[in-house]
Amino acid sequence: MKAANRKCLTVGGFSVDHIVAADGRVWLHQLGGNAVYSALGIGWTGNVPQLVSRLPQNFPAHWLELLKNQGFDVRYCKRGRESVTHTEWFFYNHDGSRTDQVFLSTDELSRMRCFHGGYLSPQERDRLLHAAAKDSAEGMTFGAFRRRYPLSAAELPSGSFAGVHLAPNPLEVQTEIAQELRGRAQVISVDPPPVALQSPQELLPLLRCVDLFLPSEKEVHALFGQGNLCQIMRWCSEKSGVCVIVKLGARGCLFLEPGRDVKRIPALPDVSEVNPTGAGDIFAGAVLGHYTVHRSVERAVCFGAAAAGIRVQYSDIPSLLNLDADEVHKAAAKLYSKVT
Repeated sequence: MKAANRKCLTVGGFSVDHIVAADGRVWLHQLGGNAVYSALGIGWTGNVPQLVSRLPQNFPAHWLELLKNQGFDVRYCKRGRESVTHTEWFFYNHDGSRTDQVFLSTDELSRMRCFHGGYLSPQERDRLLHAAAKDSAEGMTFGAFRRRYPLSAAELPSGSFAGVHLAPNPLEVQTEIAQELRGRAQVISVDPPPVALQSPQELLPLLRCVDLFLPSEKEVHALFGQGNLCQIMRWCSEKSGVCVIVKLGARGCLFLEPGRDVKRIPALPDVSEVNPTGAGDIFAGAVLGHYTVHRSVERAVCFGAAAAGIRVQYSDIPSLLNLDADEVHKAAAKLYSKVT
């Protein structure tokens, strides 16, 4: 079902990623970033994604053109004066976990015997991971660029929005933007900030400005400690009135609407995983976009689970841009029929 050309804003980051799958397959120089993946999820709901981000000087222009040609509004993706020197690697493991926050400089990458679409042996994978870990101490990464040049509410477009998704950014940035947009957006969703907090109480001013809080299980425990997941969800909801949706990866997700019981939605079944990068961000954008149209959290979460499950079966963003959104809608309908 298509939305009536409604705009949904996503505020986050772009990146250039290098990915090593669990089976050793390599994808180099991939368009990535939470703003891009969440915008993809929004687009599959029929809403028009409008992205707000800051880009380094050397970010590839053809990727912005690709998104623009697909109907994404990238006018508020502003290029800075400083360039990124180190790009991030994601190493996926057979147990579903991921090793990240490791980087290589562009010079070092050119010396590695590693090519796009190829495969690494376990020994080659270990050597590459070791080289990336050694090279990660210095240099400008996409994350460092965003920390040095944080977004602000002054950079937001004017007007109103059907929905807004706030991808990970420093807590003060997310809070400022949420407060600015609270009166201009029908629905606001937020992923947690990327750093540990002194106290969970620090989150409450942000959560009281949003409608949907979408942490992963790992992020919940990083923010709140190793307590009972359902109890933590209830605390967030009772203190702020927010709907809490916790991403569990291949185990699906949990969600809690204010005043109700915690429910579980399974992951999309029978998935052959190719590349899971960005699945959580696509889930978040899909949930937001679907909820702005249908106003059912359960249906929105099913749609997000379907979107994430379909994402992992494709290698890269250009492949996902060519995907017929009806595939996601049909998968979501089947999933919803099994949980009701």
